[in-house]
Amino acid sequence: MVRLTFQREGTERRRDRVAMESFYYTAMQQAIQAPIDHVKKATALRQLKAKIVRLHSQENQRILLANGESDKIIGEEVSVHQYIKALRREKARTINRIRDEEGNIHTTSAAILPTFTDHMRRKYDEIPCSTNDTKKMLCCGIKELPPEAESILERPITIEELHQAVTAGKARKAPGCDGISSEFLQGTWEVIKHETNDIINTMYFEDTLTDTQKRGVIVCIPKTPHPISPNEYRPLTLLNTDYELLAILLSKRLRPWLNCILRGSQYCGRQGYTIFDAVATVRDVITHSNNTQSPLCIVTIDFQEAFDNISHTYLYATL
Repeated sequence: MVRLTFQREGTERRRDRVAMESFYYTAMQQAIQAPIDHVKKATALRQLKAKIVRLHSQENQRILLANGESDKIIGEEVSVHQYIKALRREKARTINRIRDEEGNIHTTSAAILPTFTDHMRRKYDEIPCSTNDTKKMLCCGIKELPPEAESILERPITIEELHQAVTAGKARKAPGCDGISSEFLQGTWEVIKHETNDIINTMYFEDTLTDTQKRGVIVCIPKTPHPISPNEYRPLTLLNTDYELLAILLSKRLRPWLNCILRGSQYCGRQGYTIFDAVATVRDVITHSNNTQSPLCIVTIDFQEAFDNISHTYLYATL
């Protein structure tokens, strides 16, 4: 009977903490009433007691993590302030009501999740682009990397490069599906540096990623105080650490050559330039027009969700 009790525990793990606690207390009562010898009964009760203590410890740790380390004094237990703050934060992060594309309101998790899933699929679905249109765009003077850049980009990634990418990771950032954070890589660097470097070079030179390396966790950040539709949330994808490290390494290797392939009107992403340079240029042009009494026309164009509306077919052809 006790063995069956622990086998059933696996099916109960997906329930909330209160249900798990009730499950353990019920198991303790069944163990006390079970017709087994006192030694086995005492062993089962000690195991169940340890599980209850561990459950409370995990709940306290979850509350402290939800509040942030700045709210916790060293050695302090969970206080009423931290518990209430954790409840409020969890309530603010929970989506209880959503409206789909047809105007229907959904209030259950079984209906809210498919609504977001359908929205994301439509939002990031492949954008059709004809071959002729792609060829025309590629003939608009897109520059290529110089030959000397190719030899540098084809070099194996060194441990020194990888270490710079690891130390560039910010602390207290949510990890992806792998659950590996920047703090873990930085704290265990001397132990895992060679294996991690082999993994990154395999990803870089074999030009292949496993399905798990491509996966990410989408977190929906509200754009408005009281969002009601999926469009009022900003999707943020939490990527795996090895994927992010490879992206950092590629960006660092490409950054010195961007000035060779980007136009002079491009400010963001170029070394020695920032988006504020573009603002300063517009300001100086307006000032010059006012001082010289010259006619001036300024057109401001803002492409809505510009990065989400680039055809992958054209993007791959450009690369």
